[in-house]
Amino acid sequence: MEVFINGIGAISPQDSLDGLNVEALPVLVNSSEVKCIEPVYKNYINPGKARRMSRMVKMGVTAALKALQESEVAMPDAIITGTAMGCLDDTEKFLNAIIDNDEQLLTPTAFIQSTHNTLGAQIALLLACHNYNFTYVQRAFSFENALLDGLMKLSEGDAQNVLIGGHDDMTSGFYTLYDRLGYWKKEVGEDLLMSKSKGAYSGEGAAFFTLASKSSSTSYAKVLGVDMLYKPRNTDEINSWVRAFLDAKNIEPSEIDLVLYGINGDSRFDPIFEEVKEVVFARQASGYFKHLSGEYATSTSFAMYLVANMLKKQLVPDYVLTSAIRPRSLNRVLILNGSRNENYSLTLLEKC
Repeated sequence: MEVFINGIGAISPQDSLDGLNVEALPVLVNSSEVKCIEPVYKNYINPGKARRMSRMVKMGVTAALKALQESEVAMPDAIITGTAMGCLDDTEKFLNAIIDNDEQLLTPTAFIQSTHNTLGAQIALLLACHNYNFTYVQRAFSFENALLDGLMKLSEGDAQNVLIGGHDDMTSGFYTLYDRLGYWKKEVGEDLLMSKSKGAYSGEGAAFFTLASKSSSTSYAKVLGVDMLYKPRNTDEINSWVRAFLDAKNIEPSEIDLVLYGINGDSRFDPIFEEVKEVVFARQASGYFKHLSGEYATSTSFAMYLVANMLKKQLVPDYVLTSAIRPRSLNRVLILNGSRNENYSLTLLEKC
């Protein structure tokens, strides 16, 4: 069964809510604690309701409403979200309030809005949607599992239109904690492709997609499949997994026009992507995306936004490519993302 992306809404470190402007120079993620470019929320959300929402909830709700508006879907048959950390800003507020108030006289609002399913629930409340609503929390596989669930709902005929999304935000507390664990770069301004140092640049974002079983005039691309690999023993296992994924769809590596890798500038893990490129996709055009989004658990959602726009416009911006090879055509694009050599995912998209 074919599944189409009929609407997209994305808020990221780029000016992405109104789609990909390939002529505009991107905002390069090369510093610590990169923040999203946020819109004027009153243009999308009632100001009275927005006042009670945290920053992450406003970002996610706006992206979701944009995706539904583009696809001309008033009521989705399912709302499926993926997030690794939920709404961190409210989590930190609640925990700080516990300390500041000596565990007494605590307002429950920050706690209620800190749960991982807050965004999915808020979207449902705004739409008065009583349909299937689920949130996946599997670290770097959170968005991929949300996407897989959406594909299954459509293929089984349980839904005609599914709203899926991935979101994670960055707070100062979270940044500091993960900096101590060696996740982030100590230097700033370093080019990810030329990086020889450890760590990545942090990122954040919210991207939502309206998936449907039928194409429309607003369709961006088709989703052919998604797959995940956890803690591979070596690069050979990754190569075999990539080949098996393509074999299951009767697609040769040579039929992939562009491979978008999850290169994040971490010298400990980026060479793995290079090995896959040399062994499986040596003759294919290659690109990357985390210089545009930064590193966060659901960054695959941004990559899917980027690829869907490229397929619709039939154009690959120069700032995406990492190889001298340019795709002769743009029919199929494969996203190969990875997180610290533990969580790898494949997402395959095709032009409509």
